[in-house]
Amino acid sequence: MKRQSKVLLAGILALGAFACFNDPTSDLRNGPAQLRLSRAAATIINGDSIAVTGTLVDAQGNALPTTGATWTVDDPTLVRVTVDTLNPAPGDIFTRAFVTAISNQPGVAVITATAGGQTATFHATVLPATFPGTAAVTGTPGADTIIINNPAPAPPTVVSYTAGDTLVVTAPANVTFANNATVTFGTNPAMIVSNTGTVIKALARAPYAGKVTIGNLVYAGNTTTGPIAIASIKTDSIIIEHARWRGTQAVTADPNFGANTLLTVTAPAGVTFGTGTTVAIGGTPVIGATAAVAPVNLIRLTQTATTLTAIAPSNQTGALLIKGALIGTAAVDSLRVGTAPLAVTITKSSFPGTVSQTGTGTLLDTVTISVVAGVDSFVTGPAASVSNVTIGGRPTFVLSRSKTQMKVIAKAGLTGPATISNVVIVAAGTVIPSLATSGNVVVTTSPSGEPNDPGNQSQATATALGTLSAANDSLVVFGVMNFSGDARDYYSFLMNTTGTVSVQLDFYGTGVTGDDTNPDFDVVVCTAASEAAGAPAIAGTCDYNSDILLNVASVSNQPEKGTTPSIAAGTTVFVRTYSYMASNAGIGTYRLRVKTP
Repeated sequence: MKRQSKVLLAGILALGAFACFNDPTSDLRNGPAQLRLSRAAATIINGDSIAVTGTLVDAQGNALPTTGATWTVDDPTLVRVTVDTLNPAPGDIFTRAFVTAISNQPGVAVITATAGGQTATFHATVLPATFPGTAAVTGTPGADTIIINNPAPAPPTVVSYTAGDTLVVTAPANVTFANNATVTFGTNPAMIVSNTGTVIKALARAPYAGKVTIGNLVYAGNTTTGPIAIASIKTDSIIIEHARWRGTQAVTADPNFGANTLLTVTAPAGVTFGTGTTVAIGGTPVIGATAAVAPVNLIRLTQTATTLTAIAPSNQTGALLIKGALIGTAAVDSLRVGTAPLAVTITKSSFPGTVSQTGTGTLLDTVTISVVAGVDSFVTGPAASVSNVTIGGRPTFVLSRSKTQMKVIAKAGLTGPATISNVVIVAAGTVIPSLATSGNVVVTTSPSGEPNDPGNQSQATATALGTLSAANDSLVVFGVMNFSGDARDYYSFLMNTTGTVSVQLDFYGTGVTGDDTNPDFDVVVCTAASEAAGAPAIAGTCDYNSDILLNVASVSNQPEKGTTPSIAAGTTVFVRTYSYMASNAGIGTYRLRVKTP
């Protein structure tokens, strides 16, 4: 009896527990509540596919079988939907379909999945794989050549063809070009002539064959997606010629510069010259070279909206390039003249004035450069843009400068053309950066030293400069020193007033000791009193022990300058210049100035 009571009690307890438990399948009686897709939207490039899965769930999120699920699309011209029947999920726990973009025109397709009486939608935005509009080359066809550099030792490949020079890119109805849209031929950006948002006209800077990259497009999308940016997309292959200049050009004689020196370029209808328009010769590809020959810019003389004249800084023969001309409002560059690289020949323009020397061509003789009255002039200010002169490529000391004449002396012996900077062509109002003389200027040095201050290599034979008698008095001398016979120069002047003296030595060089072409020069100032106090090793040499010049470094300083203590009136002052050169080839010029404050 006792054992039976225990069994009965256990049964009663188990029955009570079962009666209180909530049946887990009780909520399934109402069936599926939702069809969930793995994604709600995606962007697909034409030709690409993505997989989308659908899961059927009840109200509590429990998965149910999706047996008999279907997939449909509202626009089968945009995408193809393929249900995965080859790899079904065990127990049909989910349904899967592959969505493939099949249109190169952009658009948005809505895919609808249905299972267990529930539906769900997925938005597929289709973007083109290649430019969906048209890209056509227009313009009168012309001959051109593409040079392809092959790996060595294979020779370059030369491909000749005939094509137009303007690429017209037209977008389809639902695509626009952004304001900053670009067109690129290979790695070279195109010159954008116009961009209306739906049509771009572009020119090539060099002949090109291949696909063209269009950048910064916008697909309109729809109310769900909004506008969608397309960073870049390629067109089909095209062949285009280097952009051509359709105007006229002629080389004639200029009355100031001579025969075959004046280029006149006239713009065609629809093209004007802007402030940035320039003309160049060159840029013709060279067989086997990796880049075109650098063009040489011509010097612009005059310009109107439709006519430009220019001269050349050197003899030039080559293809003519117009850079910065305005087609409409767009400035384009590298417009090549003609339907082939037609050669233009122009003769160098020389300085139209005169050059004369007062002496026999020695280093310190004055070279006088004069303008042609009414034709050109020199720039006298501001200091940063004044006219200057080089002879044989080396700077000169400018003794005087006016609008019509400059007087200079050379800084070393040499032979070469005189080049004048900042020459103003009066009639045109044009400042030409530089013009060289047609002939050479010959500058020589005397074997026994400079001709203008002979015999001043000792203090006893110092060259007298004059007298300082009042405030702002100054004495200036130009001199030369060379290593072999003239490593020092001595000068003297008389103080007729009590006060300090500022001394400055400017020289041709960078202050490098032992450099024959850029030597360092020093300056020392002495009086009889300073020599007595300084006890020079050799009396009357005005050496560094006797120097009274303050604030001047004696090594590698350009210019050498300083100020003396107060000097009593009636004192004779000596100035010694000294050179640091390496050999007999060393030579250099200088300017010495002494001045009362």
